[in-house]
Amino acid sequence: MSVANVVSLGPGQPDPLTNVEAEGAVLGAMMIDNSIIDDAARKVVAADFAIDIHARLFSTILALHATGKGVNPIILKPMFESDEQLAQVGGLSYLARLTGSSLALLAPLDMALQVHDLAVRRRIRDGLSLAVQSCVDLATPTANIISKVDTVIRPDGAGDDCPELPAFDPAEWIGKMPPAREFILQGWVIRGACGLLSGQEGVGKSLIAQQMATCAAAGLPFLGLEIEHVPTVYITCEDPIEELWRRQEDINNSLGLTMADLSGKLLLISLKGVIGNELGTFDADGKLQIAPRFHQIERKCVSFGAGLVFLDNAAHLFPGNENARHDVAAFLGLLERMSEKINGSVILLAHPNKQHAQGNKQGNEYSGSTGWSAHVRNRLFLDWADKDSDGNFLGDDGRVLRKSKANYGKKGEEIHFRWHDWAFVRDADLPEDAVAELREVSRANFENECFEACLEQRLSERRAVSEKSGANFAPKVFSTMPEARGCTRDQLSAAMDRLFRVGRIERGFLWRNSGEGRDDHGLRFVSGNPNGVG
Repeated sequence: MSVANVVSLGPGQPDPLTNVEAEGAVLGAMMIDNSIIDDAARKVVAADFAIDIHARLFSTILALHATGKGVNPIILKPMFESDEQLAQVGGLSYLARLTGSSLALLAPLDMALQVHDLAVRRRIRDGLSLAVQSCVDLATPTANIISKVDTVIRPDGAGDDCPELPAFDPAEWIGKMPPAREFILQGWVIRGACGLLSGQEGVGKSLIAQQMATCAAAGLPFLGLEIEHVPTVYITCEDPIEELWRRQEDINNSLGLTMADLSGKLLLISLKGVIGNELGTFDADGKLQIAPRFHQIERKCVSFGAGLVFLDNAAHLFPGNENARHDVAAFLGLLERMSEKINGSVILLAHPNKQHAQGNKQGNEYSGSTGWSAHVRNRLFLDWADKDSDGNFLGDDGRVLRKSKANYGKKGEEIHFRWHDWAFVRDADLPEDAVAELREVSRANFENECFEACLEQRLSERRAVSEKSGANFAPKVFSTMPEARGCTRDQLSAAMDRLFRVGRIERGFLWRNSGEGRDDHGLRFVSGNPNGVG
């Protein structure tokens, strides 16, 4: 481009407040390096460009970028093939020349600031010119003159520190089909959006996140679900890298992988004990200011080519009030931005509210404002499960992953599995004989635990039960109690026999019944065990 390509106020009068090369440099840089588009858009708006074709190119670049598409001269070509103004400056070859500007490579953001500054100066000049003309007409009220001048100097949106709105006319879609939705985890986690994974303390959120990350990195099904084969990043603020190493060994053993299988595909990052992990701060006006940690994480994920990112967890990364919907919406919007930038999904790990953590299933599966659910496209919840959907026993090792919210799929779907050899596995993925043994052990343990819970409750109420048939026969009494969790009389009777054999319970003295002048005897825990009474 030549400096001679400037607009003129009239014949032989080039406008000193227009820099065509600077405008071209900004556009060229945005096409060369799409990662600077957002930064450039915070410094200049379409109305700042003096050349109309530059303004329209700028708006089109922003609109395409907002949809997650890459932008370059080849992408723009079909949109401007018949553009008369572009033809006047060289046609489609002009787009290629824009990307060849040395200024575009050296200082594109400085050029953006210059374009904006010149636009402000032009508006001031035009406003002052209008003021001079209007002041001569004494019939024009002073207030009207000021209003006209202000409209020229500060038109709607001019100089605002924000990008152009990515507006589309539906007519542009005539004769075209919309692209299909793309999922990372089919039906569960969609591309280009952030999600939430919550669960009670100790249920295994970090393990299931690292296991899902491993499956995506290796291109293996995740607990029977189809998952995209994408580079994946898992970032924790709670576990040291040694723990991630140990956990990875167990996951690899379960999936039949080696560390070499994950080279260049899975990135594990520990920020445990590091100061300043908040992704932003809220200023006095309540505006979220992005922190260096966010930029650091985003750059790492982009350079790694990540399609799936786990952030563990919200307590360390969220800087605001979890009960303030505005704070939550702004923070999740930041994760949406990262999801769009990587054309993948960012999943934030979090805890449920106190009620749910204490076992009240009516409590929310997340803590704080309803915004935690409203402002994510997919929300998953990891919970304990005694049995699978077919009634097979899983016991204490049982888990269920629930699709609690899915804007682009069926809500409420569940996957049942168990914790086995330090990883999560479905029964369908284990040998039949191993599954049969695990289910039998899980069933027996479950029944034993229910029997002990019932006995503990009765002893706390000083209400004796017996191992002998009769009105106080323990299995008969326990089968009606909520602590039995649905166990039948026969199941509880079998549990009582097992607990006698292993020395967990016995018959003996319980307490002195002063009201009736007798000693009460019955079932009790063997003295010295954790539930011992007597």
